[in-house]
Amino acid sequence: MRNLKFEFDFFFISEAFLNQHQHYLINTLVVPKEEFKKNSSLSNVVNNSMYQTWHLTYEFVIVAEPGWYESIESTLKDALKKEMIDNGTQLINDDRLITSAYWDMLSRNEQISFIQQFNDEPSKTDITLFSSISHLTALHNKFPENHGANCLSATLYALTKNPCILEQWVHQETFMPFLNRLGYKEVESSFSSGDIICFYYDDLLTHACYAIDDEYVFNKQGQTFWKPWTIERFETIQNNRSENKIRFFSK
Repeated sequence: MRNLKFEFDFFFISEAFLNQHQHYLINTLVVPKEEFKKNSSLSNVVNNSMYQTWHLTYEFVIVAEPGWYESIESTLKDALKKEMIDNGTQLINDDRLITSAYWDMLSRNEQISFIQQFNDEPSKTDITLFSSISHLTALHNKFPENHGANCLSATLYALTKNPCILEQWVHQETFMPFLNRLGYKEVESSFSSGDIICFYYDDLLTHACYAIDDEYVFNKQGQTFWKPWTIERFETIQNNRSENKIRFFSK
């Protein structure tokens, strides 16, 4: 069951905010952005996905124990909420900043309702056309239980049917050698059933999907649990992406 998971509360702030309020933060861990991004215990797939850090504008991160925000004086609390909103946070519910303590106060139905508001719209593909690939149709419009499952793991799962791969956070350095071991090689600019379609910004692989036939693909748009696995027309996927290069791989 999908849920937000808090080990710490993170507050993403500007340098100006830090300078203005640093006298309140003398006993609180404040981490520069670049250090935060390099710290695997803080900047991991769960935390980055939950806060959707790629949408945020910030220079420092306050790393606070659960309950810290609720314990601070109202002036700082209000200023911090405004700062988070100004910097792009979406973790707001009924004008309340979502922290671990506030999240735990919500009923399960309220938590589910909050999570569902970020869900992608379901695909309208008629999957009765694809009864022979039940390992993929079973996942159509299904959301992962946890953050991390991405397009590359979805593509490898389509090839292997290995459920242990499905919810992994797979990167280019793992993905391309895997394709090579399976005997996939780059081909000309077309695809058919069983082929792999890779999207690039220059030489950086940023997306991939599995060709069911010459029109439909098995796809996942990102690593958050708000993005379902879907069977979709390739042109629909292509029209929703902005990479500058597409390459095709066939076995």
